[in-house]
Amino acid sequence: MEEEEILDLESIQKDHKAWLMQHDWGAQADLSGKDLSGADLSGANFTKAIFKKTNLSASEMHRTNLRKAILFRADLSGAFLSDADLTGADLRGANMQWTDISNAKLDGAAMTPGTLVDKTGNVTGSMPQNMKSANLTGASMKKVNAPGIQLDDACLDGANLTNASLPGGSFTNASLRGADLSGADMQSANLSGTDMRDANVAGADLSAANIEGADLSGVDMKSAKTDGVDMNNPTIGCSAEPQKPGDDHQHITDLIESHQKWLAGDGNAPADFTGQDLSLLDLSGTDLSGAMMAGVSLYRANLASCILVLTDLSRINATKADFSGADLRNARLQNACLHGAIFQWSDLTDAFLGGIQRRPDDPPLG
Repeated sequence: MEEEEILDLESIQKDHKAWLMQHDWGAQADLSGKDLSGADLSGANFTKAIFKKTNLSASEMHRTNLRKAILFRADLSGAFLSDADLTGADLRGANMQWTDISNAKLDGAAMTPGTLVDKTGNVTGSMPQNMKSANLTGASMKKVNAPGIQLDDACLDGANLTNASLPGGSFTNASLRGADLSGADMQSANLSGTDMRDANVAGADLSAANIEGADLSGVDMKSAKTDGVDMNNPTIGCSAEPQKPGDDHQHITDLIESHQKWLAGDGNAPADFTGQDLSLLDLSGTDLSGAMMAGVSLYRANLASCILVLTDLSRINATKADFSGADLRNARLQNACLHGAIFQWSDLTDAFLGGIQRRPDDPPLG
């Protein structure tokens, strides 16, 4: 049986710092393929370090310097990279789902789809940048090259994406309120259901983009190139009402029924909604105490009067969701995007609220 490798991260950082200063005894940090999940690398200087296929999931990298670092196909899911510097970093194929990258610098980062090859070296496909449900509030992404990027359910309020190359990107139900998209290439992007209020699109190329159901209040679309965009689409700016789960949500209905059995003592485990899209669903009055709902999309969902005691709601996108009258005692809401969410008459006693994203003009909590 192989012994688990123990990494001396402190020594690695010291050797890397010496390498950056061109000392003979220094050594470039190469942590490719290592398991650093949950590691605390906050404030470290890993400029030009190599993290190819490294597992950095749920790691703490607040204010970490990763300028020009190689993070090709690294797993950064659920990592905390707030205020980190990723300028010019190689992020091709990196998994950044649920990652907190708020106020981070990603200017000029490479995010082109990572190439997938088999054992014989033959190309089998590509892996677009996965930043679904990521928190990019206030992030700087100027001139990033990320065709086909996946930003569904992500929070990009106040982000700077000037001159970014994002053709074919998917922004379904994302929040881009006040974002700077000037000069960005967003041809054929899917912007359906996005909150783009007060976004700057001057000089942006939105040709053939899908803006169905998007909120474009305060956006000067005449300043952008919109060839092939149906600006007369009656759904633009419309607010669809949440609906009860129907036949096309049978899996969700089954999970809820399974959870009710568990609550009644007739089940083995609480329901796991991880990865589910509960956007625009009416779940009002449902008892989801103790359910695992980390990272789910609850965009505009109706959770009024729900019982969510001890429920894991960390990293959720609950933009414009309605939690009025909900029982959220001891619920976990760390790093949740709660822009525009309603919590009137809700009970948040002993709830975990670290890192939540709220705007100054959002309704008060509780």
